[in-house]
Amino acid sequence: MHGIHFNKSLVAVAVTSVLLSACNVDTVNSNPSTSVIPVSPTVTTPTVTAPVAPTPAPEPTPVAPTPTPVAPTPAPEPTPVAPTPAPEPTPVAPTPTPEPTPVAPTPAPEPTPVAPAPAPEPTPVAPTPAPEPTPVAPAPAPEPTPIAPTPAPEPTPVAPTPAPEPTPVAPTPAPELTPVAPTPAPEPTPVAPTPAPEPTPVAPTPAPELTPVAPTPAPEPTPVAPTPAPEPTPVAPTPAPEPTPVAPTPAPEPTPVAPTPAPEPTPVAPTPAPEPTPVAPTPAPEPTPVAPTPAPEPTPVAPTPAPEPTPVAPTPAPEPTPVVPTPAPEPTPVSPTPAPEPTPVAPTPTPAPTPDQYPIKIGVIDTGAMTKEMLKENVKDVSRYELNESGNIVTVKSLMNADIDQQDIGDSDHGSYVSQVIAGKDTHGSTRGIAKDIAQIYAAQTTDADGVSNSGLNFFAMYDLQKRYSVNLFNLSSGIASGSPAIRKGSTEDFYAQNVVNNGGLIVLAAGNDGRNQPSPESLMPMVNSSLEKGWLVVAGIDSGENGEYMSGSNRCGSAARWCLVGDFTTKDFHVDSMPANQTAQLTGTSFAAPQITATAAWVWQTYSWMTNDQVRQTILTTADYLDDGSVFDKNNPYNKTAGWGYYNLDKAIRGPGGFYKVFGSTFDANVTENAIFSNNIKGDGGLTKRGSGILVSIGENTYTGDTIIKEGLFALYGKMASNVVIETEGVVSSAKDFFDFSNRKDTPFYVNFNAIDNSGLLVTANGELSVGRYIQRKTGALWYELDRLLKVNTAELLGGELSVYSEDQNFVTTGNHTVIDATQSVTGQFDSVDSASPFLVVKNTSYNAKSVVVDIGLADAQVLGTIAGGVSTPAGTMVNQLASTAQSDYAAGNIDTDAVKYMTGLQSVTSSAQVQSILNSNSGSIFAETPAVLLQNQAMVNDSIARRTAYVTDAESGVWANTQYLNNQNGASGWDTVDSSITTVTAGIDRFINSDFLLGGYVSQYKDSSRFSLNGDKNKVDMIFGGAYGKYTLDQWYVSGNAYYGRGDSKFDRTIQTGVSSTSATSLGNITTYGVYGELGYVLQPSQALSVTPYLGLGSSFVNQGAVYETNRYGLAVDKIDSHDTRVKVGLNALLTVSDNFKFGGFTEYSQSLSRDLGDVTIRSNIANAEINYKAPEFKKGYATIGLNGQYVTDSKKWKFFGDVAYLNSTNKSNYQGQFGVKYSY
Repeated sequence: MHGIHFNKSLVAVAVTSVLLSACNVDTVNSNPSTSVIPVSPTVTTPTVTAPVAPTPAPEPTPVAPTPTPVAPTPAPEPTPVAPTPAPEPTPVAPTPTPEPTPVAPTPAPEPTPVAPAPAPEPTPVAPTPAPEPTPVAPAPAPEPTPIAPTPAPEPTPVAPTPAPEPTPVAPTPAPELTPVAPTPAPEPTPVAPTPAPEPTPVAPTPAPELTPVAPTPAPEPTPVAPTPAPEPTPVAPTPAPEPTPVAPTPAPEPTPVAPTPAPEPTPVAPTPAPEPTPVAPTPAPEPTPVAPTPAPEPTPVAPTPAPEPTPVAPTPAPEPTPVVPTPAPEPTPVSPTPAPEPTPVAPTPTPAPTPDQYPIKIGVIDTGAMTKEMLKENVKDVSRYELNESGNIVTVKSLMNADIDQQDIGDSDHGSYVSQVIAGKDTHGSTRGIAKDIAQIYAAQTTDADGVSNSGLNFFAMYDLQKRYSVNLFNLSSGIASGSPAIRKGSTEDFYAQNVVNNGGLIVLAAGNDGRNQPSPESLMPMVNSSLEKGWLVVAGIDSGENGEYMSGSNRCGSAARWCLVGDFTTKDFHVDSMPANQTAQLTGTSFAAPQITATAAWVWQTYSWMTNDQVRQTILTTADYLDDGSVFDKNNPYNKTAGWGYYNLDKAIRGPGGFYKVFGSTFDANVTENAIFSNNIKGDGGLTKRGSGILVSIGENTYTGDTIIKEGLFALYGKMASNVVIETEGVVSSAKDFFDFSNRKDTPFYVNFNAIDNSGLLVTANGELSVGRYIQRKTGALWYELDRLLKVNTAELLGGELSVYSEDQNFVTTGNHTVIDATQSVTGQFDSVDSASPFLVVKNTSYNAKSVVVDIGLADAQVLGTIAGGVSTPAGTMVNQLASTAQSDYAAGNIDTDAVKYMTGLQSVTSSAQVQSILNSNSGSIFAETPAVLLQNQAMVNDSIARRTAYVTDAESGVWANTQYLNNQNGASGWDTVDSSITTVTAGIDRFINSDFLLGGYVSQYKDSSRFSLNGDKNKVDMIFGGAYGKYTLDQWYVSGNAYYGRGDSKFDRTIQTGVSSTSATSLGNITTYGVYGELGYVLQPSQALSVTPYLGLGSSFVNQGAVYETNRYGLAVDKIDSHDTRVKVGLNALLTVSDNFKFGGFTEYSQSLSRDLGDVTIRSNIANAEINYKAPEFKKGYATIGLNGQYVTDSKKWKFFGDVAYLNSTNKSNYQGQFGVKYSY
């Protein structure tokens, strides 16, 4: 627990707010001591509500993964609308007024009649547990989401229409392109109970269609739950672990009891009523258990064709696919422990997800949240916020380990229900939370047991959660009574709200349930402080109503219309931890409409993580389905004071903004840091500014009229753009046609059409042809022209800049003329420079005509295209030139599918010199030419160590011996590979003194050489077996020694072949034969008895024969045999000090120089075509020096001798080392 001090001057203005469930908050005075206890939801017993037969909904391919947005046609239950400005607001329940308006299910002595007519006695609001929803004639129609009676002029009326919209916003490759527009929707213009053939499930999830409450104040309290509703709606029968609760059959969808000609309009503010007797505190209209009547047809609502809600994620990756629940519904069999068969561990619901696994943090400011079961996976924190009596210290206490009756205070469980709408589980017949798969909830308990809280404390809790946990999305389902004084700027509420909003927070508030024309004072705070608007969303509620009334219980958006929209006033069935198993309740009020929008905001933020709070808000508002209230419609301000922007549309919201409007600012300034897709038809009078390195793809018919300014990164279009596009110096624009496969999308435009482009950056035709009305290219601008992909224009004004020609689309480019710009009216001006982005192509000439620009393309000389001048590039360039010539000939002859054409097509798509060099390296076959030279050099060094070994083993008695050698060496030649080699040998030998001066011996050795070639990372491994003979003759202080050897083995080549668009590996084998001789003459000087110094001279010759090699890859090479030899001379000096009878220690230095080296001729042919090159292998360094130390140890018995040396060699710039160790046994 910790205390936080409030600023007293701010706290002084805080007022009381109450929960906005089905209670009339307008009866609450601004006096903090007055409050209203929210009516707890009516609980229904385990009955199954007849699901509404959803006429084969035009494929509800649910878009959002699980988000089961509640249908807007919800219950006609107009939660008791606030009595019209009654002269006497009859103080809210708590105050013991004589007014009978009972606050809870206590049998009010007098049910305060609410009769809408000036009847002397309004129909009692039945404070009894259930106001009896009087099953208003289960008319055969599930109430087609009655929209405003008038046929909405433009915006498709009420979203709830079953938007057949499949909106499969393909998770990366194919973003959901299908416009969400509720096309096949049975035009919801019909007011009320017309027999709509469909439950208009707006939610992306198939069946979560909310069951509208039919709260006609029936005099008879029909039992609240006889209907078999709560039947735990089987969650998504889809075979997939897809967490989207598809609510298949017995869809919880309690067929809307469509209040057909309900003879009695829900107590909508008893207008002429002599005394409005506020209905508020009466628990009545509260979640009237919908549809206790045996719903007409039990045809399950959702299980239509696609039980699996195609994840929307318009962005190439964000895709709001269910975040966690998919891990592995399959029982992972536990390893075969004693049990004969792997005991499957799985049935456990895959390690229950923890809140940390969910990415979107949501603060729910309410009565708390129970974490026993239904919300356990998604609630990260539950904390109690208390304000001390003096109003200047807030104490925060964690309730995570508390009992559920402490976690959610009071009898209403209000906070738990709100959280359930956002992220609840779908067990016990409960509806799955809309954002169950992404929401991490932080519940702030700010109310007392009666549901009353300090409004300033509510905003402080948001501030605290944001500061401590980085929560940026908040739900506030409570508020001060409508009609109360406005919250002033600088108040406690304003102070903390301003902090939250300025730090990126988005606050979603319930409008209130007074049935008034203005929402709660909190909802109107941006009226006083306009800077709050960017983080403000107000939610009113819509129900099925009667006599043309669709918001009979909710406050209207009123002056908050610009930041307001509507959700469902009555929800589907929900179960909370305090209920008996399988028991559910339906919820009524804007308290539960607000979390529908909060969950939608979570999905939008999950899909577009880079969006600001204002942009998330705009996305939700501009994708809402407009509800016509009969007022004058303004296409540039498409909202009204009744329902704001309209009914929320989750399917569209997760596909990006639906409009850019100046009412939000002149431009939608998007800092796109991750690839994203907007796939709605965007309209409005505003514009778009794109920043950031992420790719932004727009798919659709965009009619917005403000400028589109591309400041950074790539903007790609597939469809139409009425806006003028301005490409700044760091911006790039292209078609998006090649980004996705649109071939099976009949609802997607097959063109890319810009109204106008002013280019100071980069325009690319590589991803598809572009059509532009007016094209202007400025000095800093560049046009990257993909050969044969035109830039079609009406007019082109070339004020300079660059034209770069290249081929990336894998179409072979022939030499000759190619049209770059094709104009219907005119082309004026010229480019400052024209070149080819493809090194293998060259622009020979550029022609500027009245209506076109044409370039003449030729082939470049491959020998000079790489990053290496000469060397490997010369023979390789010759090979590529031959292949290019063959490809052109084949194509001209109509042979367009030959290997040469395919290969050169790939090479033409290359745009960098580094790629060109890699291709040249690949065609040179350098590894085959260099390997014999490498072996000659390495073996010369090995032979040096063999000569020293001969001295060690002959300086003893006859015997047998064994030794091992290791050499690390680097070879290289300018313009060719640098070759790093590691050589190991293991040798065993035997010798015998023929007489005291002459010894002969022989040996067998295994030689392994592993080399890596730098240019393309190619590798060669040689494995040989050697046999050799050696001898030594001593005459006084002179000696002559010699060695001859012969070896055979295999040579394995692992090579990378570059094709321009890809690389492939090729492995081939060849044989290696090597042999040589070496002789040495030395003179032993004896300066002292303990020291000897021996100068020596050596001469040797080595031969390496590499057999022919053939690669089977179609783009590989064939190499003829290569014969090489090297003759070398060596001079050296060895000093040896006798330390004791057993041990000698010394050092040596040598220099070796090649006298004659012939590396042979290299002939290489391409498998692609009849192309052949001949060249000499590169020369490596011919001379090198060696310096080292050696030692010898003889046992006392003189039977065993141990010897070894280490040496450094300067054969290249790299430090190379050699070492050997051996032992000899004298017999």
